[in-house]
Amino acid sequence: MKGETLQLQLREFFAWRPHDCEAKVQELCESSQHFRSIALSGPHGRFTCRPRARPEDYLAEQLRLDGLAGPWKPTGSGVSATPRTKPPPPPIDPVALARLEREAVGATHGREAAAAALKHVKGTDYALREQIDALDRVQIERRAAWQEHRERRHRNFGFASLAPMTAGLGMFVFGSVHLAELYAIRHGKQEFASRAEYEAAKQDAARNTAIGHLVALPLLAVGITMFVLGVRGARVGRRISVGSDGLRVRF
Repeated sequence: MKGETLQLQLREFFAWRPHDCEAKVQELCESSQHFRSIALSGPHGRFTCRPRARPEDYLAEQLRLDGLAGPWKPTGSGVSATPRTKPPPPPIDPVALARLEREAVGATHGREAAAAALKHVKGTDYALREQIDALDRVQIERRAAWQEHRERRHRNFGFASLAPMTAGLGMFVFGSVHLAELYAIRHGKQEFASRAEYEAAKQDAARNTAIGHLVALPLLAVGITMFVLGVRGARVGRRISVGSDGLRVRF
């Protein structure tokens, strides 16, 4: 830039022809109004043009469009030389000021009371949560004790089945022994002094065989049933677990 002239230099750019340079200079003159003249120098010579509007006319037009072209209010001498754009605020009313101060104090007290109430509510909530947690722990312990008692009862029930099963086996052996004795009596493997003694021994063996087998069958049935129920109850009890939200049953 030199003075009010915009100078552009194109060096070693031979792709442009003279009419390209002339068109570029005209485009710059139409788009820019800040210079009195624009000059484009290149391998094909120097090309100049002048914008249609002068820079001062362009600046005046922009000020008019922005609303700044009108006369300004001159500044005066004094403490505040710059003209005031707004009038000074009115004086403060003492009554209104006192009322606002009272309202501010009341709002402060209300805020403090609300903070104290919130603190009390938080403390109450914490205490209630502690009580709820304690009740949950007691409930969990009770459920665990109930589950343990239930499993122990089924185990004891299974162990108790050994008594009737043992008694049933004993009676079955008792009947089987007398059955073997009856078989020996009937097949002449034992000798008797008289016919009456033979009949008495045979009747005793037959009676004892019947008693042993008839008593053994219900005892064994009861013992096996108790054992199956005890084992099944313990297995089902292991599927039940105790949690904070209650009992969980696994299928």
